[in-house]
Amino acid sequence: MRKLALLGALCLVSCAHIHQKRLQDFVGKSEPDLVSAKGIPNRTATMMNGVVVYEYADVKTDQLEMSNSTFRGVKHHFSDVRTCIDRCFITNGVVTRADSEGNNCGPYN
Repeated sequence: MRKLALLGALCLVSCAHIHQKRLQDFVGKSEPDLVSAKGIPNRTATMMNGVVVYEYADVKTDQLEMSNSTFRGVKHHFSDVRTCIDRCFITNGVVTRADSEGNNCGPYN
């Protein structure tokens, strides 16, 4: 059982590492190259120092119904929310930094 848990943890770390590596490939690229590859960002912000932040959000919600789980005749429904938010920092039209956060930043996001 421990080996299975360790294997699952390694897979999650590996997937996150692949996603982060792909995101880092944008560092040094131009803003038009970034938009061409990732599309229009969900949000943008300009920091006081002039750095522009592009945020790409991927949010998925799954509704789960536990048909065997009833309390006083009422079925329970649960939501599973998975997110991955990529942020790219742009200075003078060039991506200078990129990072991501969330519980679903796998290799295919």
